[in-house]
Amino acid sequence: MSARALPQVGCRRRLAPRLRAGMTLVEIIVVVLLLSFLTLIFAPVIAQFFSSLSSDAPATLLAGHLQFCRSTAIKSNQIVILRLDLDKREYEAYTFDREQDKPRRRQLIEKVEIPIEEVRTAYSASISSGGIQVYFLPSGVAEELQFRFSSDGEAPQLLCYGRFTGETRLLRGDEAGAEHGCFELYQDAPHLSGGVQ
Repeated sequence: MSARALPQVGCRRRLAPRLRAGMTLVEIIVVVLLLSFLTLIFAPVIAQFFSSLSSDAPATLLAGHLQFCRSTAIKSNQIVILRLDLDKREYEAYTFDREQDKPRRRQLIEKVEIPIEEVRTAYSASISSGGIQVYFLPSGVAEELQFRFSSDGEAPQLLCYGRFTGETRLLRGDEAGAEHGCFELYQDAPHLSGGVQ
C-alpha cells in the first residue's frame, strides 16, 4: 500500500478568504494627512486651553481650598479658620479640636504660597498687607470675599466667593476690572453673621 492519500468523494474543499494583515501605504498616508490637518486646526485652541490652566492654577487651588474649608466646617460642626498672610503671600487653614480638655489646633491645610495682591469683603476696603482670618461657620456661612491675583502682564483675575452658597467664580479681564468686582454678583443675597477679622 502506498502512503498516498485517497481522494474523498463528495467533499468540497473550501478555500479560506485571504485575510489582510494590515493597512496599505495609501491608507496610512491618508490617516497621517487627516491627523496633521486636525492638529493644524486645533493646536491653537489646545495651546490656549493649557496656558489658561497654568495662569488660573493659583485661583483654582484657592477656590478648591475655600470649598474644602466650608465643607469641613459643615461636616465637623466646627468653625474652620482660613488665615491669609498678605505680606508673605501665603495662606493656611485650621480648626480647634474640642474633644480634649484644652482646645488643640488641628492643621487642615499647610501653608500654601499664592500670588494674592489684595482681598476685599463686601463691608471693607481693599486689604493688601497684613493678616486676615476668614471664619467658616458650622452652617457653611463665611464672609463674601474677593481675591485679586497678581497679573504679571496678563489680564487681571478676581476670585469671588459667595457667602451663603460657597460658590466660587473666576473673573478675568474686563470682568475683573469692574468697579464692584464680585459684589455685584451677590448683592441681592441677605446678610447674616459670618466673619472676617
